[in-house]
Amino acid sequence: MTSARPFVDFTIFMGMHADEERVRVGCKNIFIEYARAGLRMSLDHIGMCDHIVWGNPYEVQAKYYPFMDMLHSTVPMERFYYPISALTPGNKERSGIPDSVSYALLCNAVRRMQGTLFTLLPVSLFSNITVLNPPGPVLEGVFSHGLEALYQNSRALAVPTEHLTGVEQCKESFHLL
Repeated sequence: MTSARPFVDFTIFMGMHADEERVRVGCKNIFIEYARAGLRMSLDHIGMCDHIVWGNPYEVQAKYYPFMDMLHSTVPMERFYYPISALTPGNKERSGIPDSVSYALLCNAVRRMQGTLFTLLPVSLFSNITVLNPPGPVLEGVFSHGLEALYQNSRALAVPTEHLTGVEQCKESFHLL
């Protein structure tokens, strides 16, 4: 059993609904593996997930949100915001994602906590932190506590994998101010 509480970004959370089976199963299995120890996810990345879901018809959202609500209630999710000190010049952490304050702040948090970040983005975009992609082809795990049935129903939402794995596609999914 893994005891450390790693970080996940929105690509891993939404990757549980990726239209590519290998990606979907890999992301789902991360949540199953850390169901007891828990995971860390920033509030802005939670908002990115909502942004993707809200772009779908209400009928799809109505099937998705019961799963998401139960997941957040049964898996210890350490949701966090960034302290003002993360904005000071001495605490800048760069990611290879241009124009992304969100990822710079997330990388800074991972570095400060000496943690690991799971993401679908290329590992080569990050430096000074431990970054992992989901494992390759594996057997699909099963959620417990009645969560699996909600998960299967939530699969009405299918996120194009390329919107989660490429920097430009991720940037296009969100509007820069």
